[in-house]
Amino acid sequence: MTGFAVYKGALYAAIESSSGEPAQVWRSTNGNDWTTVTADGFADPNNISTGGFAKFGGYLYLGTRNDTTGGQLWRTKDGIHWEPVVSNGFGSLSNVKVESLLVYDDLLYAVTFNEQSGLQIWRSADAMSWEPIITNGFGNSHNFSTLWNNALIEYQQQILIGTWNNVDGGELWMSTP
Repeated sequence: MTGFAVYKGALYAAIESSSGEPAQVWRSTNGNDWTTVTADGFADPNNISTGGFAKFGGYLYLGTRNDTTGGQLWRTKDGIHWEPVVSNGFGSLSNVKVESLLVYDDLLYAVTFNEQSGLQIWRSADAMSWEPIITNGFGNSHNFSTLWNNALIEYQQQILIGTWNNVDGGELWMSTP
């Protein structure tokens, strides 16, 4: 399990397999009985894991890992039918996963998993048009990810991001006001 979200009164769970099976999303209206929303990686078996959830503009969003096309970002308005928003790693196959999502100051932020040039941070006011904010792991390509939504948060009107860095050790970055 990589994450939970509450959306329109239902609980959603994002699930990834350790054996490379397609990513799954499950839904419950009472926390006990679960139904499958998708068990096939949103009809793409190359979507093998999930990133974080975010609620933005009346939709629920979820990122995926796809080593073939680049990371993808999906959204739903009703909790059952999902549509792609980003299907190509923001134009780079090296962005294999949309790892973390955050809503801040009426913008949706997405952080990618990129072991080549380092994580990237993208933002959008409508989730359709995106602009890059960081494209090189904060100047260190070893800062390649955030590890789901665990290391991305808004705190005291700033964005804090912790990096996953196996070479130099993780770093903590803070936006400037």
